[in-house]
Amino acid sequence: MRYSPNPWLDTTDNLTEARFLARLDIQQCIDLCGVSERTWHRWRQQKPPRWATRLILSQCGHLDHLGWKNWEIRAGRLYFNELSWRHWWEPQHLVMPLFGVRDVSIVEPAQIANVAGLISLHKAALAL
Repeated sequence: MRYSPNPWLDTTDNLTEARFLARLDIQQCIDLCGVSERTWHRWRQQKPPRWATRLILSQCGHLDHLGWKNWEIRAGRLYFNELSWRHWWEPQHLVMPLFGVRDVSIVEPAQIANVAGLISLHKAALAL
């Protein structure tokens, strides 16, 4: 993949700041970058490679680089930053209208991962 300028992914050159922005601990960053602990600490003392900070910043949840300006994913929920912090969407909120289900509370968590369960809910909603 070639280098592409992206203002969000170039907000910092500091590895610790990037780690805090992404809400990752040191071991998660080491695993993400695929480096040893020694290399990680060397990067913290010296200037880290740009790809490492960009990789860590990519885990922040911001979706600007995908064309979804001001949208982000935090703890598995989709937020629009220009709305109140209380407004969010989970995957079932986005999928249920496709199957004709208007009340998300009737869906059990196990059914969300299983599309077959959603199809049966859709057929039941059509029968009403």
